[in-house]
Amino acid sequence: MCFIYACYNDVVYCFHDLESFYLGGDIGGERVLQKKWTTFLKAQLLCSLPDDGFPFNIIQDMFVLTPGPEDWKNTVFYGVFTSQWYKGASGSSAVCSFTMDQVEKAFNGRYREVNRETQQWYTYNHPVPEPRPGACITNAAREQGISSSLHMPDKVLNFVKDHFLMDSVVRSQPLLLKRNVRYTQIVVHRVQTIKKVYNVLFIGTGKTLLKTHRNTLIISC
Repeated sequence: MCFIYACYNDVVYCFHDLESFYLGGDIGGERVLQKKWTTFLKAQLLCSLPDDGFPFNIIQDMFVLTPGPEDWKNTVFYGVFTSQWYKGASGSSAVCSFTMDQVEKAFNGRYREVNRETQQWYTYNHPVPEPRPGACITNAAREQGISSSLHMPDKVLNFVKDHFLMDSVVRSQPLLLKRNVRYTQIVVHRVQTIKKVYNVLFIGTGKTLLKTHRNTLIISC
């Protein structure tokens, strides 16, 4: 797997091939992005209700559930979110989940570009340089003599420097929404029972709650 994801506030950051960064693969560009990541991208996580679309925009905690090293494509990201604005309930919390497939689609999609005058982001609909900016160094790139970030063309590095935000938003509806409760931590454990597999969510609050949602068992305390 050549992706490492980190979540801050309402954004999931993608460090492509971070292993190679430490091993010498991503050591920055020769002229552009010197001693900086050339494989850094980010996309927005949207945890919102289906009726009004209002976002829970602050991540309190995130847990990554991976079935196993060989099954990383079925990884699920579970997050505890709160909102700055949600309908008079500033202490409300939501739990949302995002699949690896959703995250990968976002990072393989279109980029955004910022308008320097208005400081607003919009979809970039023009040609993208090759190799794909911010992506892993592939065998096709190696065949072109690009074996590390130092060999990456300046046009690619200049592009990723200005287009680090992806256009697609990774969306999810809350598995659980509690008003006037502030969740702060989440841990998930996968349990095999006789009938089915449950993902057990342990959520840190000041009260006790036991609730099931489809294949999810939620316990908060």
